Amino acid sequence: MSGGATAAARRRPRTTLALLFIARGLSQVGTSLQVIAQSLAIVSMPGGDRLVAVVAVVPTAAVVLLSGVGGSLADRFSPRAVLLSTQPMLALIALSMGVAGQAGVLGAGRLITGVVVLNLVASLGTAAWQVLISDATGGVEIRQGTTINTAALDAGLIVGAVLAAPVIAMSGSSGAFILNGASYLVTTLTVAALRGAAGSCETTVVRGERVTARHVFGRLLGTWETSAVVLTAMAAALVGTSLPVLLLLLVHQERATDGAVYGAFLGAMSAGSLVGGIVTWQHISTARRVLGEAIGLGLLVLAVACMPGTASTLVVLVPVGFLFLTLRVGVVSYVQLRAPAGGRARTVALFSLVLAGAQIIGTTGFTMLAAEIGARWSIAAAGLLLVIMVSAVLAWAARRRRPPVHPSSTSFNSDRTASSWR
Repeated sequence: MSGGATAAARRRPRTTLALLFIARGLSQVGTSLQVIAQSLAIVSMPGGDRLVAVVAVVPTAAVVLLSGVGGSLADRFSPRAVLLSTQPMLALIALSMGVAGQAGVLGAGRLITGVVVLNLVASLGTAAWQVLISDATGGVEIRQGTTINTAALDAGLIVGAVLAAPVIAMSGSSGAFILNGASYLVTTLTVAALRGAAGSCETTVVRGERVTARHVFGRLLGTWETSAVVLTAMAAALVGTSLPVLLLLLVHQERATDGAVYGAFLGAMSAGSLVGGIVTWQHISTARRVLGEAIGLGLLVLAVACMPGTASTLVVLVPVGFLFLTLRVGVVSYVQLRAPAGGRARTVALFSLVLAGAQIIGTTGFTMLAAEIGARWSIAAAGLLLVIMVSAVLAWAARRRRPPVHPSSTSFNSDRTASSWR
């Protein structure tokens, strides 16, 4: 291969990753606008402090119902094909909600119906997005691809949080919905352009042994290390994903639903996530690191509940976002690296399904608790519970990794059979 061809081959993945980063970022800007707009609208309704909990678990419930189907489709065809099918549908749904809002016919029932349908379609592409971006790295640097995916989402969330207040003030919730629909159209065009940008985005479908759910879970729970990571991820999902909703309720209860403050809270977490992506770009995902980050996240969530004002809360939410990023990236890349051949998208989808169950329980439970004892106390309970649960997993893992002691064992054999944290 000539020097010019070699240089072009090296530039191709970078171009693809840049396009994917832009596509994910733009999509998340629109999604952030819509989520903030619909959340503020729902929490202001009669009984909205409880209704918002139901709406908050809709994306997670959609993952439970359809993410496995989406993962199977991505493995059978390609992640790009799945996204080219789902993104135009998402654009149509969001634009329809925006037009209905402008016409004054988007009541509470239609709003919630639109949110449900939108998330059901989006869940079909959850695994496809992650695998598509990982494939763009050549399938080798999966953590880097995962970091790019998460950083793009957080960058879009920051921009969306900044734009939310002026957009809603000028055009109402319907304006946010229309912009979300437009972002899906741009994303569709970007994904369509990837075929010419890099053939590496076309996932090779591996034929052979059929990858079943039993096979996937056998790989994920086959050792104490992977079991510890899965249990820690479930604990973090049970507690950590409820924080954005609890912050919304905190703003609603203590600051009269100030959209700018809520957007600032989400923006601070996203800023921390971006820093986390930059700092931990080359880090290797290990079980020890995942457990340590989860305990740190629980302590910081507990600290959020103790902050007396907006400024101090923003300061603490930055490292919260940092650990959210590193924990998510660490868990997802750890799981992808241990996925069976030809079943990476299905593995991500099934793993997401497991976490989704924990998310539904956690978000609903802590939100309902916030309605009874207040959002601040509910945040404190969430942080404390995460610390306790991960500490229990850590104690269990420490016992599992300790080699059995036999009277006839020599020090040489004990050293050789000792398990290492990986």
